[in-house]
Amino acid sequence: MPGTRPLAPMPHVIEPKDLCEPEWAEWYRLTPQERWRQTQKLWQTFLTLGSSLDPEPDTQSPFFDAGAPGPLPADGRPLLTLAIAADAERLDHALREEEQREREADRRHWEPLRAVLERLRHESRLTEAMKLDRKERPADPAG
Repeated sequence: MPGTRPLAPMPHVIEPKDLCEPEWAEWYRLTPQERWRQTQKLWQTFLTLGSSLDPEPDTQSPFFDAGAPGPLPADGRPLLTLAIAADAERLDHALREEEQREREADRRHWEPLRAVLERLRHESRLTEAMKLDRKERPADPAG
């Protein structure tokens, strides 16, 4: 058309991925309801991994008791909590206790197999002794 200018090309549309990491761009594309559902999943994971919604203990308080038992994480292993708290003495003690429990459980687990192997070993020795005994005895000419 005479008297009209050609349209200028559209400037590049800014996408979330141009401004942030891909994970955040994905988050921004979610609807508020989808974000809410995802947040609920994150909280469940947070709690399952042994974290707590309780406030951190005040180690400066005169009422703070480092030896007081706390709730165990969902997986039953408080060692991660002790490691995060940087309580080296309690962590060392807990690691030693866990090692003893695991060794005892391992011993109980393998006890039946060990008994069978011991029985087979003794039977094998007895069989070998009987074979040697037959070789050493002279054959009975009357037999």
